[in-house]
Amino acid sequence: SIDCNADIYAVQLIYAAVSVLIFPVGVPAVFMSMLWPLRMRLDPKAASETEALAIRTKDERLADAVVAQVFRKYRPRYWWYEIFDMYRRLSLTCFLLIFHKPAGMIVFALGVAMLTTVIQRE
Repeated sequence: SIDCNADIYAVQLIYAAVSVLIFPVGVPAVFMSMLWPLRMRLDPKAASETEALAIRTKDERLADAVVAQVFRKYRPRYWWYEIFDMYRRLSLTCFLLIFHKPAGMIVFALGVAMLTTVIQRE
């Protein structure tokens, strides 16, 4: 039988808690902390979308940014979308494990899928 009070269990619990903090919380937080200071350069408010893309292309600071590949594929006003998409993917894979019954998993997954589809369509 498995003894959940054993020392190895405590070590594994700490490892799991740190892993949860690093990936689902830490990675999106790091991306946001890198994108947030650049947000005015990513989406110039006084410009149309075409002008904003031209401004973004010419901006040397954005070209040299470590996170350039994260925002380049999105329209200027959606510079934050990669972080949203990370949470969508985590919700549909990892967060489902919170539910013990398949019915709860299905309801949660359908809710997340419908909500994110509506947001993506807007």
